[in-house]
Amino acid sequence: MDKEHAKSRLQINVMHAVQAWYLDIFGEELNQKNNWGFSNAREAIAFHLVKKFGWTIDYCHNLKDDDLHVLLREDMRGWKIPNEIAKIAEELDSFLKRDS
Repeated sequence: MDKEHAKSRLQINVMHAVQAWYLDIFGEELNQKNNWGFSNAREAIAFHLVKKFGWTIDYCHNLKDDDLHVLLREDMRGWKIPNEIAKIAEELDSFLKRDS
């Protein structure tokens, strides 16, 4: 594998990880906003989808991140990641753009 191919693969994997991280932050905010008391963000997202669509909790737990982004599109419209947390993403982005 050449350097450019490896770099491209890394960028794709990091993008997926950052998208998953955004879902987690959104789920934590849902949990706090609604005082649900779940121990993790994905439980809050699953519960939200159960309430919204009437699906089973097992079905919601088995959804892939790409599906969650589509299903939560309306809920996430206008939502912004908190500034202090966004700085972490900016630092990661800056780190990844370094030329090695």
